[in-house]
Amino acid sequence: MTTIFDVYLFINFVTNKDNNGYLTPPEVSKALDVAQNALWENYLGKRQDGNELALVALQPFYKKTTVISDGNGLALYPSLWAETQAIYKPVAGIDVSLRQVLHDELYEAQSSVMYPIAANPRYLEQETGAQLYPKVNTTVDWHYLSRPTTPYIGFTVSGNEVEPSPIDNVELQFAPQYWNETIALALKYIGVNLADQQIEGLVQTFSLNANNGNNGN
Repeated sequence: MTTIFDVYLFINFVTNKDNNGYLTPPEVSKALDVAQNALWENYLGKRQDGNELALVALQPFYKKTTVISDGNGLALYPSLWAETQAIYKPVAGIDVSLRQVLHDELYEAQSSVMYPIAANPRYLEQETGAQLYPKVNTTVDWHYLSRPTTPYIGFTVSGNEVEPSPIDNVELQFAPQYWNETIALALKYIGVNLADQQIEGLVQTFSLNANNGNNGN
């Protein structure tokens, strides 16, 4: 399996065997969305417990973007932002990492003589974004962990056949080695409970059928 449409065909291959009937691309897209978010939450919890393998699993969700703050120094959170890793801004020609401050640390930070805000910028996370200090319009590089995008299976209908529309695909974000876990959670959402080993065996059968031109049916 190399695309989300392949995953769609595989899930229908499994549900047909389980006598659950045919599922439409939107129905499978919804199941994969639920599954990918559940898997993301699972690995996030493991990462917070110090599991290094979770860091590897979450690599596709670590992002960097450029954000411009408004005139009062408020930089809105990037799309699908989950948590900030670092924020950098140029100070005297050098990229400086902004230090996060909490509400009860703000007064001390603003009044510090040893580490003046102008040369040692800070940020305070708020409901809609990060309040940057000094409060000026500026450009920052925001490194952050994102939530998953919503997967979508691109398709067209020709007669009674569902055909792929790759240009419309929104692929799964997890790397392919995590797709079996995602599929297992999607099947559970649909109402089919399978162990990892069962899914691996079905993937092999599906791939063999697809190679023979049967598309896993």
